[in-house]
Amino acid sequence: MQEERENYLSIGRIKKTYGNDGQLRFTIFDGYEKDLSSSDHFFVDLEGIFVPFFYDKTSYSNGLFKLDQINSLKKAAELVSRPIFLEKSKLSHKPKKENTLYYAGLKGFTLIDQDDKTIGVFNSIEAYPMQEMGILEDGNAIPLSDQLILEINESSRLVKMELPEGLLLL
Repeated sequence: MQEERENYLSIGRIKKTYGNDGQLRFTIFDGYEKDLSSSDHFFVDLEGIFVPFFYDKTSYSNGLFKLDQINSLKKAAELVSRPIFLEKSKLSHKPKKENTLYYAGLKGFTLIDQDDKTIGVFNSIEAYPMQEMGILEDGNAIPLSDQLILEINESSRLVKMELPEGLLLL
């Protein structure tokens, strides 16, 4: 399952439902709009399995699409807040850009706190409702947020974060 995860990159997120017939609003990270619009599907991680969702290209506009398999508000609501993935091999460019943060790219980075103390290594990045979490090798989940990340050093693969007091005690 972990090997499969490495073949995909989160390119955006499903934000909310729209209407009663299963339409969804979404956000795509900068630089991935062309990749999504040139494809007729994307993937959603459902309990560790990357499930393809096909959409009608004529419905793909202004941050809104209609999925072929989703025809009700109830079914659409089950996908809200989930990341949208594409296969890395199908992307037209490399995911890393100068000063651009894609949390999925932090897998394998070492986390240090604001006092430069080593906390651990991110074994995986997972999507939770309304929050992406970095999962450390010891199982601790660290919320990933621009407000908490102080610095990312790609060459040394370090993430420096201001961790809320008591977070690691939970």
